[in-house]
Amino acid sequence: MSVALTNLEATIPLTSIEKVIAFKNAYLRSPLLAEVEKDLERLFDYGQVGAQSGTSANTYMLVGAPGSGKTGALRRFENRHPKVQEAERDVYPVLYVEVPPCTTRKALAERILQALRAFVPANSTEIRLTEKVRKHLRDQGVKVLVLDEAQHLTNPERRRLNYEAADWVKGIANDGTCSVVLAGVLEAWEVYRYNGQLSRRSLGNRMLTAYRVSERGGLHAFRGLLDMFEGILPFDERSNLKDDLTALRIHRQVGGLIGRLSDFLAAALVLALEEGLQCLTPDVLREVAIQQCPLDNPDWQNPFDMNRNELMAAAVEEEGRPSVIGIDLPTNLRRGPRLMTQRDVLA
Repeated sequence: MSVALTNLEATIPLTSIEKVIAFKNAYLRSPLLAEVEKDLERLFDYGQVGAQSGTSANTYMLVGAPGSGKTGALRRFENRHPKVQEAERDVYPVLYVEVPPCTTRKALAERILQALRAFVPANSTEIRLTEKVRKHLRDQGVKVLVLDEAQHLTNPERRRLNYEAADWVKGIANDGTCSVVLAGVLEAWEVYRYNGQLSRRSLGNRMLTAYRVSERGGLHAFRGLLDMFEGILPFDERSNLKDDLTALRIHRQVGGLIGRLSDFLAAALVLALEEGLQCLTPDVLREVAIQQCPLDNPDWQNPFDMNRNELMAAAVEEEGRPSVIGIDLPTNLRRGPRLMTQRDVLA
């Protein structure tokens, strides 16, 4: 969205740009994410109790589909515990790091040091970098290390390296350096499966999925979410987003995912402000849906041209599997093989 705003600066008055930024930055405490944020605060408060008693710090796993709001929740968590500049050091109570694709332990160590604004020596060995990471995490007061895009720690064709990367993360928690949050798409859960010891240090596990309108109460919950977004739109007139048919159409467009919903409404807000409108009209929503239509689906149909029966039939077809919104992962994902051990991987 930041790129889009930059491109629009020449055509949208500054006040309009500020309105869009304010909308994107608004704190929307949806019920779906409220429990996640409680979990994160619990980890911040109690995650190092084990380390202080001579065992290890805790971990936490957060997975979900792209656009489910994971990164937004993690960034808000970071913002609630911002960097503190002291005379001789910068303190990072919560350090957010995005795991690079196809990562190695050395590459991950370098990324963490960069996030801490620490010097990364050229040609350093993995052992030296790991020592430097642990020292800086301690010296710069990191209580929780957030590793987003944790699925990059896994690769089905690199089982040995997967185990070693997970074991490296476990070492951070083991010596009590700090607690660790692992977040990403569903494949990130494999990090726990590759290393059972790491999963046993978990203080909690959550999976975020979409709002499902085909389930009982699902449409009501999604309409409530839309009403919350309505409340932060910078208009005097209501857009009636929670209207039954409008809600179904928006749900179809964003797949019931809160992150995608936020992006869709922000794009609609830009268009409405450009046209001098006082609300998000059906025509604006329809136009934004066209702008965001998938290029690889020639059969795509604009949800804002579909009737209620068509929308519900499509929802029932696509939401056929059970919902796991807000249910702990061990209940839902440990149905497959037992957790992998070091003997399994290195044999």
